[in-house]
Amino acid sequence: MKKTIAIIGVDGTGKSTLINQLQERLGDMAVTKYMGSVRFEDPRISEYEKKESLSIVDIIKIQLLIYKCFWNRYRSAVMTNKLVLFDRYVNERYINAKGKYKILNTLLYKCFFPKPSHIFYLYCTAETSLKRKDDIPDKSVFIAMKKRFDDYYLNKKNCFCLNSDVYSAEELTEQAYKKIIKLSNGKI
Repeated sequence: MKKTIAIIGVDGTGKSTLINQLQERLGDMAVTKYMGSVRFEDPRISEYEKKESLSIVDIIKIQLLIYKCFWNRYRSAVMTNKLVLFDRYVNERYINAKGKYKILNTLLYKCFFPKPSHIFYLYCTAETSLKRKDDIPDKSVFIAMKKRFDDYYLNKKNCFCLNSDVYSAEELTEQAYKKIIKLSNGKI
């Protein structure tokens, strides 16, 4: 199976910096693909999201369209036959979802979506993230999301956790690069 690495973390943890530096270091051996929940390619998604109230059928339709976009992104990346660095990953949908959305997103991800070969989780204090990202609209919502992410990833088996409060961007890149080399059995 093709090696896929999902680089995950809340806003302000250094994901984009790490991905950009890893991509630069790995060059043509790797490809980066955005897997976040904004900028979906299908315009019908934003049309549904503008509706004031959604029926259960609308909810299912929008989630299926979203997962179709994710699948297309995933497929285009793995078809390159390169190491794939995912900027975020699909499982963020069910970690952040609530109520009927959580059930549906969990089923769609766990039953139908390929899991990444490896997860690199970037984390720092909420204060650090909020200093780095001044465009976070609701700080209490952000802090609750960070707690969900930390609870989910920090003790997860086979998850390489990197603290961006402790290490500089260059040190994080070096650690991640060494881990990628180790995971690839030195074939990169």
